[in-house]
Amino acid sequence: QPFNGVFYGNGFKICNIELECNNDVNGIVGYLGPEGKISTIAIDGFNIIKCNKKLNIDHLSTNGTNIYAGFLCGKNNGNIENVFNTGNITVVNNSTDRSQVGGLVGAVDIGPASHTLSYAYNLGTIRSFRPDGKGENSVGGLIGGVGNSNGYTMSVDIEDVTIACKLDVYNDVGANYQWGAYRRAGMIIGNIRNTQNIGGTTYPNPAAENVTCKNVTVIYGDWMNYH
Repeated sequence: QPFNGVFYGNGFKICNIELECNNDVNGIVGYLGPEGKISTIAIDGFNIIKCNKKLNIDHLSTNGTNIYAGFLCGKNNGNIENVFNTGNITVVNNSTDRSQVGGLVGAVDIGPASHTLSYAYNLGTIRSFRPDGKGENSVGGLIGGVGNSNGYTMSVDIEDVTIACKLDVYNDVGANYQWGAYRRAGMIIGNIRNTQNIGGTTYPNPAAENVTCKNVTVIYGDWMNYH
């Protein structure tokens, strides 16, 4: 069930915690509902989310094959404001599914709704780790993935945000490594479902998902282990 309350952090910091999750949607809040709000909280230190759900028939029929993980919430259908990350966030995907990982939000793909992320900054390191070397992996400094999967009209508004972070998209390169699976990374959003062809090259199409950015500044960005 979505969380439709208010998580007000009162300016406190969350530091050095480890979450063990067995769900499709993983974070301090799983689903943030349309009436839900996360506000005025900071993240620091070394924090880990371990996603341990294994693939099963029910999961395939009802939820596809995605694992969503964000430190604040797995999926955002509400409003997030005044949130700050200066620490390190590691998501370890031990499941057999592909993953969408964001520093603050795993994914936005629920409609109809207006989703907002405002007055935030991410100055830390976001690491997404697949120990088995398999599966597709999308990592974003703020949001792991955006894409309306149910046909509704939605909007994603990102306002007054500063980013200066490092993304570590790590899949263990071993005997089982899938070279054909995509690894997508972006300082703001890791993966956008809709694409467009420009000059024979495929690019994300944020306008098709009604994504708008206002006063969003990326002052530094770096990738590691992007293979």
